[in-house]
Amino acid sequence: MWRLKRNVSEYPSWLLYMMFLFLSILCIYFTFISNGKLYAGDDVVFHMGRIEGLSRAIRQGDYFPKINYYFLFGMGYASSIFYPDLFLYPAALFRVVGFTITQSYILYMILINFLTFVSSYYSFLYGSKNKIKSLFFAVIYGLASYRLCDVIVRGALGETLAFLFLPVVILGIIQIVQGDYRKFFFLGIGMAGIFYAHLLSTVIFSMFIGLYFLLNIRKLVNEKQRISYFLLSIALTIILVSPVLFPLLEQLMYQRLNVQTKPIFYLQNSASSLFEYINISINNTGFNNLGIFIFSSIGYLILCLKKITTTSKQMLIIGSIFLFVTTDSFPHALFHNTLLNTIQFTWRYFMIISTVICWALADSLDQLLPKKSVKFVSIIVFLFMIIQSISYQMNAKEEKKFLHKDFENPNPAALGNGKEYLPINMDFDRFINNPHNMRAGSKKIKLTNLKRGYDFIRLDYDAPEETTLTFPLTFYKGYTVNSTGDPLVRGLQNSKENVGLSEVVVKGKGQLAISYTGTKIQKIAKIPAVVLIVVSSVLFLRKRQLLEEKNNMRS
Repeated sequence: MWRLKRNVSEYPSWLLYMMFLFLSILCIYFTFISNGKLYAGDDVVFHMGRIEGLSRAIRQGDYFPKINYYFLFGMGYASSIFYPDLFLYPAALFRVVGFTITQSYILYMILINFLTFVSSYYSFLYGSKNKIKSLFFAVIYGLASYRLCDVIVRGALGETLAFLFLPVVILGIIQIVQGDYRKFFFLGIGMAGIFYAHLLSTVIFSMFIGLYFLLNIRKLVNEKQRISYFLLSIALTIILVSPVLFPLLEQLMYQRLNVQTKPIFYLQNSASSLFEYINISINNTGFNNLGIFIFSSIGYLILCLKKITTTSKQMLIIGSIFLFVTTDSFPHALFHNTLLNTIQFTWRYFMIISTVICWALADSLDQLLPKKSVKFVSIIVFLFMIIQSISYQMNAKEEKKFLHKDFENPNPAALGNGKEYLPINMDFDRFINNPHNMRAGSKKIKLTNLKRGYDFIRLDYDAPEETTLTFPLTFYKGYTVNSTGDPLVRGLQNSKENVGLSEVVVKGKGQLAISYTGTKIQKIAKIPAVVLIVVSSVLFLRKRQLLEEKNNMRS
């Protein structure tokens, strides 16, 4: 064991990164790169549309867009408000510098994979101070079956990004509850990262935090300062996500959107039996594959329960509870009208199960294996995980693989099954067939000098009688209409006849220009996060400078 530690510690960092890069490419090679084909995951086209829209916004000088005008053929979709773009910029920049949308997406996925390996390695290393365990965790976590489901079959970019931050959250919560609670910022930053990646994953992993707190309630009661620092981590998260959180709430309070109506998915309908999940894992296929390695690890940890660490026991308990919750034995129907149903699919809990079981296994590696066997067993496990990832790709449906060129023009109407962020009762099919048409309530109105740009429409009008004028722009709070000539009879509102589109009422002659300028809340909400980041950066640099000066004085 000592020799293995010595050997690992002597490896240069670049060799570790090269291995992570190799695994990052290998785990998607046969479904994203081989034969010039890309597997058409469930949400791939939607996320390509997000990337394309952001890249076009950047080219237009709109570096922080709120409306994605690639969607709906220019009518716009508020995906950037409800599905934050923060982590999408690398892909958009790949597109800006000249890569195709497919190439940009593939490069981006390789980058996410690589950063997930790096994040998991260093998160575990910070807590354990053990490079062997950290490498073990990084490999089994980065190649976990459900994570590859998200990457390949589901094309669930949000959840895939969330996996990058889950180890940081676990490190943070362990530090607050068991370790140095002054390191509360790991939890705050980790949860903020998950929030920017995928809002639903924030809800899901909050359940993990709640359950972990319950398992450690006695310690928290006896050491109340730990609770105080947990509250600080919550405050830190809220400040960091304020640029997204408050504009999102503002839109939801301003008008009714599809996401606020009757759900199209119910938890009970997505649940399967435990035996079905095991069978899927054995076959190594599908969109809800937890993986035979995770199931085997759960069984092995239970058999070795007396040997493993307290942290591993708690992670095992949490993983087992959520495994039960994913099954159809759990009464999901009782929660269909609650916040829990927003999770939509019970197997999304596999995210928690995969993370905590990988952590538990790595944390108790010394207790589970004889010292002389660690190196050999680790190599066998690594090979198994690699073979399993290749097998999963080989089992992917061939009919869902398309040439890269087939993705070069992502469908602008692909908004996902629920079209969650469109105004309620919007006639999507009617408008999508005529996405550029101005609509007027009277045939007597004359429209001239019509000009449409990236994010604005400008025109002259002559309306002898009062009439509505409907713009082909999806209605969201933040649009501004500038007018000259006769004053507007009624300002911008959601059209009553063409529900979901932006409309004004005019009479007389004048000129109108409509564009999305944002809201006061959108502008103000950025301030707390920016101030916190700037102040923290200054303090960090100052502390580093003082430390260097102190070291120089000693030398």
